Amino acid sequence: MNTSRWLLASSLLLVPLLAAAQGKGKGPDEFLRAQAYANTAPAAQATVSRLLINPFGEVDGLLLDSGTIVTFPPHMGERLAAAIRPGDPVTVKGYPEAPTQIKGYVITNTRSNQTVMTLPKPPAGAKMPPHLRGAGLKEMSAEGTVRQLRYGRHGEVNGVVLADGTIVRVSREASFQVATLLRPGQAIVASGYGTQNEFGRAFEATALGPQGQPAQPLYRR
Repeated sequence: MNTSRWLLASSLLLVPLLAAAQGKGKGPDEFLRAQAYANTAPAAQATVSRLLINPFGEVDGLLLDSGTIVTFPPHMGERLAAAIRPGDPVTVKGYPEAPTQIKGYVITNTRSNQTVMTLPKPPAGAKMPPHLRGAGLKEMSAEGTVRQLRYGRHGEVNGVVLADGTIVRVSREASFQVATLLRPGQAIVASGYGTQNEFGRAFEATALGPQGQPAQPLYRR
């Protein structure tokens, strides 16, 4: 990727991407909520189909074989990946964020009895400059049928899981622009910048459209 294209990608992507990755309210209040949910009935009991990642490659949730997505803080991703693998049966305690999405606070692998609970995010040191945070992102593309939807905190669709497992994320602003394409069963083509690792592929879309047509840019230069 040449320098000008990389700089454009950074300027277009990193503000919404970093906001989504860092989130808000991940402090002591979240830990107290996790402790409260530890004593509640499970919101879901199912088998894990795959671990989900964000465009930076951090594990930030699970896809269950029931079709439900469980969201989990990316700063807890390493612990979640160490305790739970695809094929493991789990119970999830938390609350529904959408009809097919649960915000997980306490996740238990019922095969191994390992439990992962949301903990406060460790105090941050000096923040890495945004252009360095995105230095590892790769240019990526995908096409296929939308299998599952992922929702943001305001109820907007902020990503999809394609039939092949590729995760395509979109910013809140862009999600309204392409809302008609972000539906289960819709065949799409998308390109953007993200990561591929042992857990799969995920990228933030900079262009998106119906399959069979050129993907349309989501941002202006």
